[in-house]
Amino acid sequence: MKKFLLLTGVAALAVTSQANATPANNWTGFYAGLNAGGAWGTGEVKDLDGYNLPGLESSHDTSGFTGGGQIGYNHQFFNQYPFPIVLGLESDVGYLGNDGKQHLPSDIAGGDTSNETSSDLYVTARARIGVPVLERYLVYATGGYLGANTRARTLDDCNTGTCGGGLIDAKKDTWRHGWTMGGGIEALAWNNWTVKAEYLRYGLNTEKVSGVAFGGGTFNFDHSNTGNIVRLGVNYRFNPATMFGR
Repeated sequence: MKKFLLLTGVAALAVTSQANATPANNWTGFYAGLNAGGAWGTGEVKDLDGYNLPGLESSHDTSGFTGGGQIGYNHQFFNQYPFPIVLGLESDVGYLGNDGKQHLPSDIAGGDTSNETSSDLYVTARARIGVPVLERYLVYATGGYLGANTRARTLDDCNTGTCGGGLIDAKKDTWRHGWTMGGGIEALAWNNWTVKAEYLRYGLNTEKVSGVAFGGGTFNFDHSNTGNIVRLGVNYRFNPATMFGR
């Protein structure tokens, strides 16, 4: 969140400095490209029915590689007055390997239970708003929808401690919906190519995972996830005049 606020502050500063200026580069048009980077976050689990302890909450770290491709469209307004502004829509699809696993602390009941999060395919659909800076750069904020295919799992495999009331393997593979927001900076590199650096914060909806214990009874666990993505990307900007024969 601190990174997002910093980017927002840079954008506001750019608005002030660019008043009454006319940028040499116009960002209007379609574009497509590739991105790659890293992800990290937190998985949180709540024991709803007291398999270990009623209401027990625990968390584990997640991290991994992310990469994919994006497409989008920008439209630049107010080239001369009061200041240039760029509005756009962007969607991307790719791999989100933000995974993690952790056993519950051994000094509490349920020390032989582990919680696990893994993810693979993800998509976003986001709005962008930005300000051109120093002719070749675009500083922007972005936000919208993020969805991901995830596996949430609570497993008692009796590797540590005692098994107590019995073994359980509660897991669920599902598409989860969520939100994302962040910002970045994009720069004209050469000809129609641009490069960008971007940060995204995201959260996925809470998912209830159920399992039948070996000793009998069904137990439920709430899994929730938040994460961060930092990535670099490259875009190719299509010339509207070429695309539409103008």
